[in-house]
Amino acid sequence: MSELFYRKADYTSFTPRKYGIDRPVFTQYDTTNVPDPSFGETFSAHLGYQWMPITNFVQEQMTYTQEDYDPDFRWQDQEETMTYYNFMNELSRAKNREHYDFIKSTIDQGMERRETMDRGGLFPALVAGIADPLNIAFALPVFNTGVKAAWLAGSALGVAKASGKVGLGFGIASEVLRAPFDPMNTPAEVATNVGASTIFSAVLGGGMKGLANTYSSVKINGIHKDMFKKPKDADTPETATPKEPVAPTEVQRQSIVDLPDTSIQARYGREFNINKVVTDPEAVAKMKLDEGKPNVLGTHIMRDGEGTVYIDKERAIAKFKRLKEKAKDKVKGWAELEKYKDAGVPYAHTRFMFANVDSFTNEKDFIDFVLLHEMHHGKVPKKIDETPVDYEMRINSLALRRMMDERIERAKNPGGLKETPYTRIGFISKFIPARIINESKDVNIKIKEDYNRMSFNASVALEGNQYGKGVQSLSARAKVHGAKVFQLTDKLRGRWMSSRNRKGTGMVMGVDVASMNVKAERYMRGNKPEGQQTWDEWFLGLVDDHIDSGNPAWREANYNLLPDHRKEAMDDIGRLLREMDVLAREVGALGDDAGIKMQMKYFKRQIERTNKFLEKNQAVIDNINTNALQRGERAGTRGKPLFTKKESAEIKRLEKLVGANKKTVSNAEQNIDFLQGALDSPTRKNYKWPIYYNKELLTNSEEAREGLTKVFTEEFSQQAFITRWDDEAKDWIEVPIQGSLQNARAEAEKTVSKIIEMGNDLHSEGPRMGKGKHLMMRATNIPEWKVKDYIVKDERVLENYVEKMGFRIEWNRTFGGESIDDMLTRHEGLMRADGLKDKRIAEIKTNVLADYEREAGQMIREPERWDNKYARVAKKVAGMTYLTGAGVTSIIETVAMPIFEHGFGRVFRTAVQAVDGNWENMKMNARQLMHVNEGMELKRPIAQNKYLSDSVRDVQPSSLESAMESMEKGFYLANGLSIVTKLGKMFDATVRIPKFYDQIQAIKKNTANAFDEEELNRYGITPDIAKRLADMPWENTDSGMPVLNLANWSVATKLDRDLKMKMMTYLAQGARNTIMHATAFDKPMIMDGFVYTKYKPWMSRLGISIDERASIKVGKTITYPMARIESGTMALPFQFYNFSFAATNRIAASMLDPARQHRLAGMSALLGMSYIVLQLKKPEWWFENKDLPELMMRSFEMSGIMGIYSDIAYQALHSAIATGLHNPDDSWLKGKYKPTVGDQFADFAGATPGLMREWVLGAHELLTDQTEEGLKRLSYNLPIIALTPFAEDMRELGREYSRQ
Repeated sequence: MSELFYRKADYTSFTPRKYGIDRPVFTQYDTTNVPDPSFGETFSAHLGYQWMPITNFVQEQMTYTQEDYDPDFRWQDQEETMTYYNFMNELSRAKNREHYDFIKSTIDQGMERRETMDRGGLFPALVAGIADPLNIAFALPVFNTGVKAAWLAGSALGVAKASGKVGLGFGIASEVLRAPFDPMNTPAEVATNVGASTIFSAVLGGGMKGLANTYSSVKINGIHKDMFKKPKDADTPETATPKEPVAPTEVQRQSIVDLPDTSIQARYGREFNINKVVTDPEAVAKMKLDEGKPNVLGTHIMRDGEGTVYIDKERAIAKFKRLKEKAKDKVKGWAELEKYKDAGVPYAHTRFMFANVDSFTNEKDFIDFVLLHEMHHGKVPKKIDETPVDYEMRINSLALRRMMDERIERAKNPGGLKETPYTRIGFISKFIPARIINESKDVNIKIKEDYNRMSFNASVALEGNQYGKGVQSLSARAKVHGAKVFQLTDKLRGRWMSSRNRKGTGMVMGVDVASMNVKAERYMRGNKPEGQQTWDEWFLGLVDDHIDSGNPAWREANYNLLPDHRKEAMDDIGRLLREMDVLAREVGALGDDAGIKMQMKYFKRQIERTNKFLEKNQAVIDNINTNALQRGERAGTRGKPLFTKKESAEIKRLEKLVGANKKTVSNAEQNIDFLQGALDSPTRKNYKWPIYYNKELLTNSEEAREGLTKVFTEEFSQQAFITRWDDEAKDWIEVPIQGSLQNARAEAEKTVSKIIEMGNDLHSEGPRMGKGKHLMMRATNIPEWKVKDYIVKDERVLENYVEKMGFRIEWNRTFGGESIDDMLTRHEGLMRADGLKDKRIAEIKTNVLADYEREAGQMIREPERWDNKYARVAKKVAGMTYLTGAGVTSIIETVAMPIFEHGFGRVFRTAVQAVDGNWENMKMNARQLMHVNEGMELKRPIAQNKYLSDSVRDVQPSSLESAMESMEKGFYLANGLSIVTKLGKMFDATVRIPKFYDQIQAIKKNTANAFDEEELNRYGITPDIAKRLADMPWENTDSGMPVLNLANWSVATKLDRDLKMKMMTYLAQGARNTIMHATAFDKPMIMDGFVYTKYKPWMSRLGISIDERASIKVGKTITYPMARIESGTMALPFQFYNFSFAATNRIAASMLDPARQHRLAGMSALLGMSYIVLQLKKPEWWFENKDLPELMMRSFEMSGIMGIYSDIAYQALHSAIATGLHNPDDSWLKGKYKPTVGDQFADFAGATPGLMREWVLGAHELLTDQTEEGLKRLSYNLPIIALTPFAEDMRELGREYSRQ
């Protein structure tokens, strides 16, 4: 401990004996004519009472510990000392007058707070208690499992006891943090505070449960007391509980018994005092034989203080079926039961089950009831005067009630986000599609399920993850396909180098050094050396040859003359295209015959399924109508049906559902008609290259347009007719050609116009937004070699093709032949059946559509438009200006996030293995990232996407954009961001892979804990998948570091390929969640430059039209028009928020999820690394005037622990400072800087507008003879310059100029 606490006080020379220093002094406050404190003053006083003592202590330690004692200062001689005679021990620490004043001020503030608290009201005290960070922490589920369990058990006294325990813990914790540091504290005060916290919590918790029990007594009453009453009416037997609403049939949630035995024990063991749960049939049979209990459904055996529950699932299922069968004839069933009324407990059990048979919706409910019954035996003892029958019936009542409560709990938001304190923070929920859809109570479960199957990124838990359900979204799987391009590129670069008699790929740290050498040699020699080409030149020639190989005449004349490395490179390209082709055909993603037939089969199945629902629902409607007519006849209504209120509501609901089903059938029939016509339409075989037409060439060159038109004219003239889908007619039409050059020319001109509009061959990319269904097919069937002079032929084309085709493959794998339009139509029908209004339907529909567009890479429909091009370039410039220190900042997550994700123990063991020389295994595991499209930061511009909201890359960028991308790549390599990001992901893989192996092996052996199971479920690795992955060919599993070598995993069968894809997707998502990258799931759509809003007539004057896909229609009439507004400039205010939104889900939300094991270790690591990085980034002088609260705030903000809320808090603080509402000089609450109103407006506008403002101001200062200020401003606001010595040179030049 610091010497500040060890200096002995010497006050005997002047302290009057009569005061008695150790005697407590009680102060009375004169409050005559003093106004009562305000709400804010009282609120602040209560929070300050708890937290300011430790804050003052830390501040004192940081400020005065290292100071020397002033030999001329004696605290005893200060004239104020006698006023503070009761605090001599505090004052005696003072080393100098400044230190003395600091201690004195803390005492004064403490006394003022106590006075305010005494005179303040109760309400602000309660609010302060709720807002207390420690109280919030104790409200987390990890601290109150006992309260939750007691609540479910139904006892108000039990809840009071459990709440009292939490209150006791809270009271002790708060006093531990306050009392040692509060100079006015007394032992009596500590005892009072702890006792008050305990009693208040117990009374509040018990009282609330008592009220809840009273309110629900109508529902619960009678479960036991009326059990042995014989039904008065055999058709309406008296059951133990009233009917509860049953969850919709599509909501299939996991029951308790679906969990592994170890998970059941982990989840319920502490509450029910059980050490083991056994459902294995062999183990249960052996127990029955040993214990002589052949007929029991389950039993609870207690030995040596340990309880084991055995459940015979097969016997329970048989029992449930018999009960259901007997319940078909209740009169006969009750009569048969009477025969066994002398059987005691078995008879009582059977009678209870029969009376409540309708409470079990399925056999799993019944098994859960049996399990809960046996578990309750470990918690609820038999009363002394209680008969065995009464005791067993009491247990039955508790078990049934708990089973029903659990079922209702599981049915809440079954497809949405897992409910945690994070999901209750509603502020940003209004702006992020993922949260709007997942957290809304009125959104149908099927819509949530579809959305998460499309976009979920495993950054937060879904509600179903804790029940053994998981999902790997198609967007997560689609990203993995991108690795194929980079593996191909490395292979091709190797062949290029071999053509130059060199080895390797020619790349060093992401820089094409080999091409630079070729250019240097060319410059030095003054000519082009024979056989020496740059990579770009060689690749362009390779693509030309590969395309020409589709021309039979060229192939016969030239192919055999090519060198071997050229042929092998052409085969490499063909192999990639064939691999994508095989995957696409496997799921029917291509517009060829096989794909069309697969889609037709899907829609036919959809019609069959929907018609069954139609028949079923119509039968229910007819039955209700018949009953209502009969009731009306009995009531004398003369043929008019008489509906009950419940029947009327049900008829209305079913009629909406029937309408939605009929619409689904109609759409499916139209799709079949379309596909049937497409079946005869030609498709391209022997695919050679994705066709992306050179729009820049075709737009600017009339000669190029005419050349392409002639190519199409010649092609079309050889056909009798052209088949084309007509959007208006909703049918296929035949355009006659019949050898007519005039007709062929007309169609050719239309085709070229369409190409200039769209720029790509739809066979390679898939349907674009806002176009018709004919775009599902190829725009033309012309061979690539005929149009090769008019298409783009660089690496970016392959990247784009694999990205788009990968999405298309995974879409079809997930949703079959259903298009996004079909899905939206189906969703609209579900929402109408649920009674939602058009406005709400439009909101949900556009949020699903928006994230589809983002995941499909279609967020910007017109990337060539000037504002979108400007936004892309401007973002790059701003990034290269303000992200000079991003590489250093990234060290925080590189070191701390693996601890947050995997725990300190795992990370430490991996580090030890590295020291022990286990490098080869670690490198092998790290290299697996190359198979999953991660760790590619040195090969492609993705590292900056961690900070920049910029994921749009045009296939054919302008020369300016190309130059900016090259500069950007070099910049993020120079500032270390690319390197640190890559190393972070590689390190995560070395920790994650051995951990994953241990987890799946534990699941296979049925020994996994609930934490690991839920984590894997979050990543879509459910127990059955985990068991299959455990049997895959893992290597070196006995070394302590299992090795993953994905290259050795079989892809021979579809099952093999699916398992490999599951593993690769898990690894990729894990890397992106540890070294954080925001996806569409994390952020608002406006961050990608577009929004949907209701269409208003005035929008037409701005060129904004109704978006029919997003609008709500009834028939052909638009009832709620929606507009799509798009501009890259809309995203500028959010340019640097990508990291914050990523951290909100991956850190802030995870901190509030009790299923995350390593939250505290992770938080400590994040805060510690944030402070270290702050020290690395800032010069020494920066720390001179920074107090502890400010340093803590800055460290907190850098850590990402609060996610986007840190940014919101700082923006609010800066606004208050700028407008004069807050003076940071008089407060511990300081901003990052002291902004003016203009500064803050620029900050709200975003980094790019702010940068432009700084340039204007800097130029103005230079022109108005403010040279020093102008050069200083520009030195901080010019791109790249901060990485060089020139920034300081500019500032020094300005200072030198001002001295003259």
